[in-house]
Amino acid sequence: MRHGQGILTYKNGSVYEGEWYSGMKCGKGKMTYSSGNYYEGEWDNNKRNGMGTMHWLTSDERYEGNW
Repeated sequence: MRHGQGILTYKNGSVYEGEWYSGMKCGKGKMTYSSGNYYEGEWDNNKRNGMGTMHWLTSDERYEGNW
């Protein structure tokens, strides 16, 4: 079971690097999607939760705030 700090590379090329708790993304981490877009911030139960920033590379936009 994933627990603590680690990196997971998905088959589609997405990568999560950050904290795990009982097999779920929990705490601070960065998810880089196969498109190149990425989210960096807080996670809870595998979902973006708390403060974080989402970057969309194709449109050069970003959202920074609470999730």
